[in-house]
Amino acid sequence: MMCCKGKWVGGLAALAVLLVGLGVLSGTDAGRWLTGTAWVQVGKVWDWGTKQVSLEDELKRIENEVQNLNKDIADQYDKNATFQAGIEKVEKDVVVRHKAVEEQWRVIKVLQTAIEDAKVRELKSVSFEGKTSDLGLARKELTDRWDAFKRAKAALDQKEAELKEKKATLDAMNENMAAMIQAKDDYKLKLDELQTKLAAAQAAQARAEMQGKAVDETWKSRQAHIQDSMEKVAGQIDVMTKKAQEYGKLLTDRKADTGAGQAVHNDIADEEIRKYEDGLNKLTTSK
Repeated sequence: MMCCKGKWVGGLAALAVLLVGLGVLSGTDAGRWLTGTAWVQVGKVWDWGTKQVSLEDELKRIENEVQNLNKDIADQYDKNATFQAGIEKVEKDVVVRHKAVEEQWRVIKVLQTAIEDAKVRELKSVSFEGKTSDLGLARKELTDRWDAFKRAKAALDQKEAELKEKKATLDAMNENMAAMIQAKDDYKLKLDELQTKLAAAQAAQARAEMQGKAVDETWKSRQAHIQDSMEKVAGQIDVMTKKAQEYGKLLTDRKADTGAGQAVHNDIADEEIRKYEDGLNKLTTSK
């Protein structure tokens, strides 16, 4: 495996040198011709290199990329957490500003009521928060407080708008992270499916190749040879059986012939013995 990888790396290095050389030569007439020819070879080399990547290696590469999504998700989580901390800081600032604006408004209303009361009573001074001041000074203070209130209220509105925008951004970031997690899970399931399909396809391919070789090369000729051998043996057995049957019949016929002949021969012997005895008896009687 290391040897193959070394050749592959060496091939890439050679390809890189070739590309650099083509870049130098392309400025000359001869170089243009060589460049056109060489690019054809480069294309062939590149196609060869592409075909060397097995499906297992490609799925492994994809699996690594899917695993790398965990790092992307972790980085996104850190960004979301940091952004969330920034939002919480703005939220606290908005609460403080909101209380300050409410207090300013409360004081303005109290001072305004005191001024209106002094006007109705035609007084030259105004009592406000335990102190007495000239009506004109009280009105100026009201104006100053109002200007400060408007500035504080405007700043509060900006902070609230900022907070709203940040929350919307955080929602989008969280949705994006959820999509990343879902995509990773989907990719993992799809990768498992592809790996299962590849294993099934390889098994089917191996089975088809094995069956093809068995039928086209070895099995077919071996089957014919076995069939011929079995038929030959069967024929020899039939011949043996037929010979055995014929031999048995021959023995039976010979036994049958021998028995009949012997019976006739015995009958003749008996008759001859009887005749011989009759002759002996006649000789004895005549004496």
